Amino acid sequence: MVACQIRNLDKGFGAEVIGLDPSMEIDGETRAALRKAFDERGVLLLRGMHIDFAWQDRFCRMLIGDDSPGSTATRKENHVSNKEDDGLAPYGRLMFHADMMWHEEPFQVLSLYAITTEPGSATTSLTSTANAWQTLPEDLRKQVEGKHARHQTGQVYQR
Repeated sequence: MVACQIRNLDKGFGAEVIGLDPSMEIDGETRAALRKAFDERGVLLLRGMHIDFAWQDRFCRMLIGDDSPGSTATRKENHVSNKEDDGLAPYGRLMFHADMMWHEEPFQVLSLYAITTEPGSATTSLTSTANAWQTLPEDLRKQVEGKHARHQTGQVYQR
């Protein structure tokens, strides 16, 4: 029996995982359901969980079929903060961006874990380019087929 509930969030994108207990081992049936939801929906939202970086790392690797023990010692934990000197957002709110879009080998899984959020702070918005393409009207699709885009911010950050 699947040890959690998976509820679709939007018409074509995202699912919320409800009732998953991070202190329990994830059984095979639950693992299969989570992988299927991730493959089909692109994003899994787990609210109100208190987890450490090692659990987060294992969970993300499990979603792509990597069940090896792994090592968090070789993985980098980054903090996006405008309050810490090394917080990756030293000047406040981040502009619109796509994580790792410019990298030759983008992440297979990206995981965000909010440590502290203040009232009125900007929310994280997620989009699916695959869903956008699938739902794009045919006339617009024909206009952009074969074209390419270059993403660039032009910002230079100094520390």
